[in-house]
Amino acid sequence: MVLERAGFQIVGIIPASDRLMVAPGVIKRVYEAVYVKVLAADADVLRPQYEGMTPRTKALYDFLFAG
Repeated sequence: MVLERAGFQIVGIIPASDRLMVAPGVIKRVYEAVYVKVLAADADVLRPQYEGMTPRTKALYDFLFAG
């Protein structure tokens, strides 16, 4: 929540990428969120071409960057 309030946007979730001790001697793999913040003006960013994307990548791109 802190990152999103600071203007960062979630762009991915990495499954089982980190470890957490849940009890003494018990370590579990956990999910980790990936956040980014665009520091350039929209006019200075070259957007990717849809023709070079797979349908799955297009769907993710549309979901992440809608609007």
